[in-house]
Amino acid sequence: GEANPIEDGGYPALGGAGSITVTASGGLVYNNITNNGHGGGIHIVNEFYGTSITSSCHVEVKDVAEIYNNKCYGNGGGVYVNGGDFVMNGGTIGKSSYPNIAHHGNGGGIAVDGGNITINNGNINYNQAKFENNTGGFGGAFALTGGIATITGGIISYNNADRNGGGFWVDVASASFITTIKGGATVANNTAVNGAGAYVNQGQLVI
Repeated sequence: GEANPIEDGGYPALGGAGSITVTASGGLVYNNITNNGHGGGIHIVNEFYGTSITSSCHVEVKDVAEIYNNKCYGNGGGVYVNGGDFVMNGGTIGKSSYPNIAHHGNGGGIAVDGGNITINNGNINYNQAKFENNTGGFGGAFALTGGIATITGGIISYNNADRNGGGFWVDVASASFITTIKGGATVANNTAVNGAGAYVNQGQLVI
């Protein structure tokens, strides 16, 4: 059966007073369900008091850590980021028979509404963004609606979006938020109705 059905982030939702640093160099985040929110596996936020940040989260995934078979009924089947930093230096997000899925949401692997993400290495594969209840279905691997994303390495492949952006879906209104994909990264064999590799609705994608 399915495990850990909760509202936001099957793994602990990271936020609160002070600074929080989590490093996953091994172990598994799998088989979690977020029933009515974002981040099937991990949910990362900064907390605010007024306009001041009261907590700052830093999450690093590396080595043989695996995030797979997580589901959310919102954005970010594997990981949801809205503030703080998410860094991937290895590990896996999504597996062939065990994808992370965003049901009627965006970002099967990772959804970013704010903060900074850096992908230096690792595999982001076989994740799915589902178009259901007349909503969602954008960004099989990544859905980027805010924040700054820098992809310097890793393999992003075999992800699927029911609508647009099998690998990347970028829909960022602010010119200060830029998505950059550098030469060390491989984006291949993703599928979507439009933009199997990447689809930019608004914003900046630099390759």
